[in-house]
Amino acid sequence: MNVGKRVKFFLETGIFFEVNIGGREKGTSVTWFYPSGENDSIYSKETRYSEKGDISSFNYGFSVGIGISIPMGKHYLIIKPDYKQGLVPVYDYMDVLSNNYFRIIVAFKL
Repeated sequence: MNVGKRVKFFLETGIFFEVNIGGREKGTSVTWFYPSGENDSIYSKETRYSEKGDISSFNYGFSVGIGISIPMGKHYLIIKPDYKQGLVPVYDYMDVLSNNYFRIIVAFKL
């Protein structure tokens, strides 16, 4: 939907589908040891890891965005913030992680 004559404001809604390719997990795992005995010192061991992510291979959901199209001679400057709400949990083990995000798009239409 567009509103305006020269400078146009617009609203976009819809659905999206995306494929997750090459997701990776990187981090540090910390393990704590509590030995029994007289000295009762606590020890920790850090392990760094980088491996293929255990995430879902696709996501889909709803999107909504509002924007403005500003004429610049024969061209247009377009600014549009939008939000995407994913419906498929990307990661679901002890915590559920969904792929929801907000982005700002700045474009120059030739």
